[in-house]
Amino acid sequence: GVEASEKCRRAGVAFLVVVGTLCLWFLIYYPYAVYSMYVARAGDRDGWSSETSSLHAGMGQLTGAMVALGNCLLSMVIEWSCRYFGFRYKRREDVVRYVL
Repeated sequence: GVEASEKCRRAGVAFLVVVGTLCLWFLIYYPYAVYSMYVARAGDRDGWSSETSSLHAGMGQLTGAMVALGNCLLSMVIEWSCRYFGFRYKRREDVVRYVL
């Protein structure tokens, strides 16, 4: 096992890394949210449909790919933080990973 002070330090580092990654994920996700709100608000008002416009299709794919990349990054950081913390039993590690 690991000493209690080392566990506390590891927990603090893992927490800060996960929170920092969540902030980065928000910055990656924000353009998608803004774009989605714009498309929902504008609709066909501008004379072109969001489904048929190649610009809209490209923007939708680009922002969707950014969100997927952010989700992948976040899941990798959560996996790392669980392993870094150093659980003694895998069952506990799996529960924490699931909750995060």
